Amino acid sequence: MRRHGQIAVIAGPLPPAIVGQLSSGVPDGQPAPVAAERTRAIWRNARVAREHGVTQALGTDALFGQFDDHCDLGWRAQGLVELAGWAEEHVLEALWPGGAAALGSPGLLGTIAPGAHADLVVLGGDPRTSIRALRDVRAVYRAGRLVRRAT
Repeated sequence: MRRHGQIAVIAGPLPPAIVGQLSSGVPDGQPAPVAAERTRAIWRNARVAREHGVTQALGTDALFGQFDDHCDLGWRAQGLVELAGWAEEHVLEALWPGGAAALGSPGLLGTIAPGAHADLVVLGGDPRTSIRALRDVRAVYRAGRLVRRAT
């Protein structure tokens, strides 16, 4: 994948067992259902692929989102860190520059720079130190214009 410049996109719905574990912050003590164990194995394999130089992107294939809080990528990012051993910085690389590369727009998306799109999310914390900050959205800007502010 690395030699051919392919990008691995980590997507798909999260199994209920993983959602429950991420919501509560503690393992439920029960054996993991097959779907949850499969998801964790995929995440661990993706981490190894990243270590071998494969560009990763974090995505979702949910048109309207799996979660009522619209933080699907935040939940997935949290899972990668808390359940699959990813470092926060690697998850953020997959979200922003990796996502931009997967969409064919590196330098325009996933970065704050002159000439880049002015699509921004303002968070209430620093996701480099706590990945859960990705779900604390305070404001959203599209093309430099405010489209949503937390109440």
